Amino acid sequence: MPPAATAPLDHHRDESRVTVLFGGLADYPPGASFGPRRLAEWELVWVLSGGAEWRRGPVRVGLEPGRLLLLPPGPPDVFDWSRHGPTRHGYLHFRITDPDLAGRIGPRPLLRELTDHDPLRALAQYLLALTPGSGPSEWPERAGRALELLLEIMLDGPLPGTPEDLRLPAPVLDAAEAVAAQWCRDGSPGVVRLEQLAAAAGLSERQLGRVFRQRFGEGPVKAFEVVRLSRVAELLARSNLTLAAVAHSCGYASPYHLSRRFRAEYGVPPREYRLRAGGEDAGGGGASSVRPDPVAGRGLTALARVVAQAEDRRRGSTAGPATS
Repeated sequence: MPPAATAPLDHHRDESRVTVLFGGLADYPPGASFGPRRLAEWELVWVLSGGAEWRRGPVRVGLEPGRLLLLPPGPPDVFDWSRHGPTRHGYLHFRITDPDLAGRIGPRPLLRELTDHDPLRALAQYLLALTPGSGPSEWPERAGRALELLLEIMLDGPLPGTPEDLRLPAPVLDAAEAVAAQWCRDGSPGVVRLEQLAAAAGLSERQLGRVFRQRFGEGPVKAFEVVRLSRVAELLARSNLTLAAVAHSCGYASPYHLSRRFRAEYGVPPREYRLRAGGEDAGGGGASSVRPDPVAGRGLTALARVVAQAEDRRRGSTAGPATS
């Protein structure tokens, strides 16, 4: 594996680069404020509900749910909490004992969005779970390890391809929602007609086609079929399903129809693809050779993610409560 762009975390060293001091949840009534206070250590703040404005001298940062703010030690600062309702936020105070890490962060506040496309949100929730009284007795050590990873991710920025590539035009998002809705309703991916996509996007068929071609270089029906065929490729490489079962699971009328469409997109028939991927001879999940990826090759990764996220939301909203 090639070296990372930044120094990786060394989980085997004797000393941590951070020391967690304390943290927890705070609730404020509408219009409350906090400060001026002089911050003697580093602090992470993330709003769970409500909102706030943080100020230090001329610097002002707006906080709302989904934002993570890293504050360095420094001159007095002030939090002004939303006047429109109560605010709840998580916080964590800590020291950075590694000068190199502190130097990489710098003297200014660092703001990051908590998206679904990197681990920051989950790490922030984990840190809350490890605060005293709700976590194990060794919570500072566990929290320190999680905090180091969170800081590295904050410094490295969002994952490649997100969130910029996910800023798709509204008609594309509407069409993706329509595709996810039909795929969930039918229980398998299938063809969604152009007139359905256009109606969902509130455009004419010609207008929607223009939007898709400008963004992806493909029309909407073709773009969603490439996404659909990527589901086929994963089942071929990572399951023992027969070709007939794969065709049925992915909404194709027959193995013959699937083979014809798959070969046109991937350049090889499904059986050869499975053999190259090690799926059949190696018991599934193999990777004996580099597999083609038309989704990435055609610039459709963001579209595939949006469809998958819409499917997950719909499945989650229709799932009943777990029973024992």
